[in-house]
Order: sequence, then structure tokens, then C-alpha cells
Amino acid sequence: MNCTRGSKRMTRLLPLLLFLPLLAACQGMGLGWGRVAPDQLLVLQSGGPHTGSVALPEARIDYRYTLDANSGGGVLHLNGNVQDAYHDRFDSLNIVMLTADLQGNVMGSRILFNSGYRVWIRGRFFEQSVSLPAGTLAFAFQAEVDRGRYLH
Repeated sequence: MNCTRGSKRMTRLLPLLLFLPLLAACQGMGLGWGRVAPDQLLVLQSGGPHTGSVALPEARIDYRYTLDANSGGGVLHLNGNVQDAYHDRFDSLNIVMLTADLQGNVMGSRILFNSGYRVWIRGRFFEQSVSLPAGTLAFAFQAEVDRGRYLH
């Protein structure tokens, strides 16, 4: 009877034991983003407004931000628009902001823009205020696409 009781406990614990290393791996990689290449980092400057444009393979992002900096990281007020999105090449597009340190280690992420699935009638503008993690000194934009029917 003790043998059966022990195997029931092990059966209950097995999914947890398999899940924990996966969770730890995701935490260590910045939830899958890992690092940002140095040439993609945009170094944050206090005050503002500061403006710029970033060309990604999927779209161009024109942005404007102000940074209310404090010792805890600060608040980034960011707005902009998505230009030249090649919506005929994918079913949906997310523009993601990655926050990072100067070495490119990702500290957080935030979806700024979502096109919707095969729907491009939404405005292509975004506006968000983001509380930055302590140690954030730069940010970057990346695109997530669903190629769906355009897999070639």
C-alpha cells in the first residue's frame, strides 16, 4: 500500500518537475527575447520629446517619446505609427518594444501595435506609457508576424 501511495505522489509531481526547468529557461532568456543586437538598441535620453525612425524588414516605425526618469527606472511615454507595413506578405503584425540594458540584455517587453488578423482598417498608431524596470537604459523595436497563407 505504501508503494501505491508513493507512486501516486510521484505521478502528481511529475508534471511540475517537467514544467519548472522550462519556466526557469524562459525567465533566464527574458521570456524568449534574450538579447538585442547592439545596432538595434536605442539609448534612452531623459526629458524630451525625442523622435526617430526605425526600419524593420516588415515595417518602418516612426516614434516619439519623453522619459520621466527616476532611480527606479522611470516612465516612458511613447507614441508613433507604423509605416510601409507589407501587409500583403503576412496575416498579422505585432510591433513589440523591448527594454534593455546597454549590453542588450532584455529586461521586459510590451506589444505596442497589433494589426489584427487580416484586417488593416485599424489605425496604425500607438500610444502607451510604460513603467521601465530598474536598470533600463535602452529600448528596441521588433516585429512578430503571422505569415499564415504567405509561407513561401
